[in-house]
Amino acid sequence: MRRFFQLLLLLLVAAPAAAQTPGWNQYTHGSTVAAILDDGDKLWLGTSGAGLIHFTKSTGQKVFYNRANSGLPSDWVVAMARDSSNRLWMSTRRGVVMFDGKNWAVHDTFPNGGAVPVLTSLAASPDNTIWGVVVGTSRYGVLKFDGAEWSRPADTNGFAPQIVTYSVAAAKDSVIWVGTEASWLTSFNGKKWNEGETDDALWVATDSDGAVWFANNSAVLNRTNSNNDATFSLNASAAQRAYQILAASPSKIVVLGESEVNSTTHHFAMFDGKDLRSYASPFGAPLCVAAAANGDLYFGTHTGVARFRDGQWELMELGLDDLPNNYLNDVLRIGSTVWVAGKGGLTRFDGTTWTTLDTATIGLGGQPVSLAPDGKGGFWMLANEGAAHFNGTSWSVVPRATLTNGGALLRVIAVDNSGAIWVGTSGGGVIKHDGTNTMRYSPPGLTGEVQTIAFDAAGNAWIGSGQSGVSVLVAATAQFQSFNQSNSKLPSGKVNSIIPDGADGVWIGTSVGIARFSLASQTAFQNAPFTNPFVRSMQRAPDGALWLTTSDAVHRFDGTRWSAVFNASNSGFVESGMMDIGPDGDVWIATLSSGLTRYDGRITSGVRETVAVPHQMELR
Repeated sequence: MRRFFQLLLLLLVAAPAAAQTPGWNQYTHGSTVAAILDDGDKLWLGTSGAGLIHFTKSTGQKVFYNRANSGLPSDWVVAMARDSSNRLWMSTRRGVVMFDGKNWAVHDTFPNGGAVPVLTSLAASPDNTIWGVVVGTSRYGVLKFDGAEWSRPADTNGFAPQIVTYSVAAAKDSVIWVGTEASWLTSFNGKKWNEGETDDALWVATDSDGAVWFANNSAVLNRTNSNNDATFSLNASAAQRAYQILAASPSKIVVLGESEVNSTTHHFAMFDGKDLRSYASPFGAPLCVAAAANGDLYFGTHTGVARFRDGQWELMELGLDDLPNNYLNDVLRIGSTVWVAGKGGLTRFDGTTWTTLDTATIGLGGQPVSLAPDGKGGFWMLANEGAAHFNGTSWSVVPRATLTNGGALLRVIAVDNSGAIWVGTSGGGVIKHDGTNTMRYSPPGLTGEVQTIAFDAAGNAWIGSGQSGVSVLVAATAQFQSFNQSNSKLPSGKVNSIIPDGADGVWIGTSVGIARFSLASQTAFQNAPFTNPFVRSMQRAPDGALWLTTSDAVHRFDGTRWSAVFNASNSGFVESGMMDIGPDGDVWIATLSSGLTRYDGRITSGVRETVAVPHQMELR
């Protein structure tokens, strides 16, 4: 059995769809399978951060679809359903998308323009309407897509239940069943909503005979139909809530949810037509399940796909472990090496191999939150336990106790022109350590978390706060000078990024746009082409162009015009985050939850341009 999966792994090939725009690559931790569908000889795998995988069982072929190479609107696939026309419907973090094997169609807004929420349960009715709910909330109720638009359908009396939903299923007669809170099993036959009090009705599924199955925990399974209601129970001393039901057939019902049976943890229960039995997975609690026609069960896990056949387990590792985690804090390009800081630790990418360093190698514990080049080919890494320096060969550590004796979190690190490190904290304080001495500053008027620190050509230290603007430690006077909305052209007091401008000042990115400041002049860019002006990160490319990420796009400003605007609709842009640019012009983005994105920054043609010169207001 294991040899079967080993052979498949040898046969796996990647065959992505044609890219929307050239130059985009995405690197993720993609082993978490959150949604799964069996389709004869194929498996559809929806991942948390790596998009959609199409796996052919007979050949072992894998085809990857993600934001960079397809019409998938998000690399986070939450739920899937297949309609009677064999079209695949997926709920993602950016709306619901339909894929017919060739074409993609995203349906992410209501008729009034509002965004469709992240639907955690989907069902396709035989009439090809799509139904969805959001788990644990009554804000949206039950949503329906009729092929043209989304709505919250009401019955002939105008009633549309505003219920706390958990799951949705469609029966063969097109009746829609909804599992809700407070033990209500709700149904809609197209004309009338019916709410009936039942036992344990959070999670619901329907089988091919038309029976409805529902449960709250994996120790008790209920069935209801017109002729034969029944309840099946495990001998469980304790049980947790279930989180999915699969009705593979009337005699094969699978309920996901941990239960304790005879002091042993089991991860799902299965009804075989007579009894409800519990099973333990060697790969931990599964996240989702699908059934094949031959009786095989496929479970999505945090480490790939597990197949359960005749009581035996096999794991299919997907090989999408470029990163240990998709939640990233920072990225830094040093020569030909990319360093990534995130929840999974510090990872090095040399262009071929990914390596995540352990805390013993670095000599410092805690999650890395910020990276900064030292100007000598090495860099500093900041974690809440202190700072660590890599000189290209070995590590040295400055422990937290050397930097601060307070309780504030260490948030951002920068290196000044002399090689001293500066650390911004969550309490507004700033720490300077030159290798021997430690100096602690409380810039006047600076409150809130220090988000960014930068140094201009004169050695002035610019410190940005997430709340109160910018404070500058002027090198010539050793005194602080503050800029905020009341005394300057700073667009907002929420400052997220500051970088040197290559001349005598700095670029400042705020929650409502950007500005260019020096101690002598200020320029606010009022009409930059931002659909969302929240500037998260900025960098200057080798050719002098300014690149920045906003909440929903990447922008390039060549000093005269915004010569490239990349967003989710015109490029492989995935998600915003911290940015760095290598000596070859490659743009790297450490996203907030979708791994690492690379764009060849030398490609600026064939994308949307905004040629208007930004309006500038001068104050001298």
